[in-house]
Amino acid sequence: MLSINRKPDGEVCSAWVGLLTTMAPTILQGYWALLDTESRRSGVQVPGRAASGALFLRDSCHARREDGAAFLVLQETAGNE
Repeated sequence: MLSINRKPDGEVCSAWVGLLTTMAPTILQGYWALLDTESRRSGVQVPGRAASGALFLRDSCHARREDGAAFLVLQETAGNE
C-alpha cells in the first residue's frame, strides 16, 4: 500500500501533491481510452461515449485542449452520435 510521508508539521510533502495531481488526468485519459477500445472491439454500441469523453477530457492535457485538433475531432464525433 502507498504510504505518504508527512512533514513534522503534518503537511503532505509537495512532491506527492505534484505527483498525484499530474497522475489524475493521465489515469482518466487512459481509462476512457480503454473503455472506448473495449466497446469498439466487442461491437457494442455505447451511445454518448464520445460526448462523455468530451466532457471529462476537455483541457485535461495539451493535446486535448479545448481549441486543439484532437478535442475538436472528439467533439465532432460526439455530435454525430
